[in-house]
Order: sequence, then C-alpha cells, then structure tokens
Amino acid sequence: MGAPLMAAKKEPVDLDLAPNDPKLRTILKGHAEAEANFLDSWNSGRLHHAWLITGPKGIGKATMAYRIARFILSGGGAGGGLFGDAPENLDLGPEQENLIHRMASGGHSDFLVLEKGMVNPKNNRVAENDIPVDIARTAAGFVRLTPAESDWRVVIVDAADDLNRNAANALLKVLEEPPARAVFLLVSHAPGRLLPTIRSRCRRLELKPLQADNLNNLLLERHPELEPAEAEALARLSEGSVGKAMMLAEQGGLDLFRILMSLFSRPKDLPLAKIHALGDQLGRKDAKTAYQVFRDMLQWWLNRLIRSAATGQMPPMVVAEEEQVLAACMQTGSVARWMEIKDSLASLLAKTEAPANLDRKQVIVSAFLTLETMLQQR
Repeated sequence: MGAPLMAAKKEPVDLDLAPNDPKLRTILKGHAEAEANFLDSWNSGRLHHAWLITGPKGIGKATMAYRIARFILSGGGAGGGLFGDAPENLDLGPEQENLIHRMASGGHSDFLVLEKGMVNPKNNRVAENDIPVDIARTAAGFVRLTPAESDWRVVIVDAADDLNRNAANALLKVLEEPPARAVFLLVSHAPGRLLPTIRSRCRRLELKPLQADNLNNLLLERHPELEPAEAEALARLSEGSVGKAMMLAEQGGLDLFRILMSLFSRPKDLPLAKIHALGDQLGRKDAKTAYQVFRDMLQWWLNRLIRSAATGQMPPMVVAEEEQVLAACMQTGSVARWMEIKDSLASLLAKTEAPANLDRKQVIVSAFLTLETMLQQR
C-alpha cells in the first residue's frame, strides 16, 4: 500500500485537537481564485499531472494540497468533471471525515506523501533533515500501480524544497513520463530554488497573502480573547500568512514584538534588565516555540529595517511606536552595518540548536550585547 510502510509512527488522528494541521483542515479561506484555477482544469476533463503550489510560508499551501487530494480521490465532490454538474469548489461535505482520517494516518492505498520525518527504506532511519532519494523513488513505483479505491493515484510532496539533489532528479524522471491517472501536488515555499526542469513540468498554483479583513476575521474567530486592534496588528505582523498569524497569536507574538520595539528604541544603549527578563521568559523549558517565534521575528524585522533604510520607504506600521523605532535605528547605523548585525545575530541565535546546544537565555543576552557593541564601533 506504499504510504503506511513509509510513514513514521503516527498518533491517532483527532480532528478537534489539530485544527491547524493541513492534513486535517477542511476549510481554507481567501484562496477561491486558486481553487477555481484547479477546477477549470478538472472540469475540462484534461487534468494536468503535476501542480506546483507556491506562496509564502504559512499561507495554506499544504492545506490546499490536501483539499485537492481529497477532492480527486473522492471523484470530484458532487460533480466529477465531465459527468454531472461541474463542482464550484473543493468542499466535500461532512462525509469526508472518514477520508480525512485514512489519508492522515497513511491508510488510503491511492495516496502517498513525501515529506521529512519519514522512514528511509534503505537504512530504516527517520529522514529528519531532507527527503532522500530512496524515499523519492517510492513515488515512481506507487503511481504506476493501478488505483485500488478511486480513479486516481495522488502524491503530495511537502515540501519540494526539502528534496535533496538526487531525490529531485528521481522525482523529475517520473514527472517527465507520468503514468495515466496520477497527480503530483508539490508544495514549495521557494520555487526559484527547485530544478527548472521540475518547474517546467508543473502547472503553477500561486496562493496570495490573505486580505487584512479575511485574516482579522479568522484571528477573531479562532482567538475570541483578542481585541480587534490586536487582531489587526497581528495581521500586519504576519503579512497575510494565516499560519504565521495563528502561531503569533498562540505564542504571544504581539507582546514579543512590543518587547523588541522597546529594546530597539535605544539600540546603542540597551537596557540590560529588559534583556535578562526576555532571556528568562524565552529560556524556560516550555518556551522553545516562543523562542523560535522571536528568533524569526527578529530576522524579519531586521530585513524590514534594512529594506526601509535602503529604499527610504516606510512600511505599514505594526504598532504605532514602530515608526519612531525604525527612524532611530536608521540614524544609528548604516544599511551595511545593519546587514552585518542581521547576519551576526542569526548566527548567534542559531547556537541553541545542535551541535552547540547553548542555553537560550545565554544566547539572547549575548546576541543583544553583540548588537550594542557593533553599533558602538565606528
């Protein structure tokens, strides 16, 4: 059956406990245009064999891939292409729950996922860092089998960016000579880094950042404890990415951003007590995810600062005080110096991971003292 043999051990699936898991989500808002583009191909009766689903991280690309996969394996919802009424969206209704469970647990014989964290059949070890060639090769044999439960065989690659060079070439061979009734759905955060020959074999399905109103409504629906102004600020901070917005809401991202603004308001004279307080907060055992959120946020904001300084154009402010902080930082250091600082801080903050595995508080204090020192240098 392919997928169950390759997947690492999974816990039982609970639809109510994992609303943010793309494998389980049934609703995807704000991407009707992308769904319509896929449905045009489906309804024509000439479905393209490979789709490259692109867009920023957290925007819903994997959710879109699973929606399309469920739609195909169910025969096209209430329509079905050339037979019956053409479907207008990818919704399947309440009857899809069993299909969701089986696909998420690797129990559908016409469905295969290639992703990091799967067991490599060559050495029986979990592939944690990339998708190796031996996992990619399973797709070739899988799609050449006759569909057992539906009219199609569907492969999701999440994400194609994780394929190593040999794995990408192995997948390319299948895309160049695709068997009938097989569909590949490739999720990619950075399609420009994929092999040009893979891109050329795929039809592109681009997901765009959500409009602010859509994202605000989703945030308030999922997190009713938020004030409308907080939801608006989180929407600006996430730049239209629903996954990023939800993560920020769950990890106190807006409070972390305000702490960041407080620190950068006087970048050459940093308040040591606030740095240590931040280190204590993010150094707790249960704060690993919050630390990663802050680390990503810091790099994002430094890129934002550098872009603003280089172009002279201010972006929409996340919070009111950000404008003064940006202006203060532009006066404190040149674009070149801020680029050096960004690279230095990225290197330091990564030292909480293997092989260094340094204490998170130690790394945070060191990073901000390095920032202060670099700005004080001529």
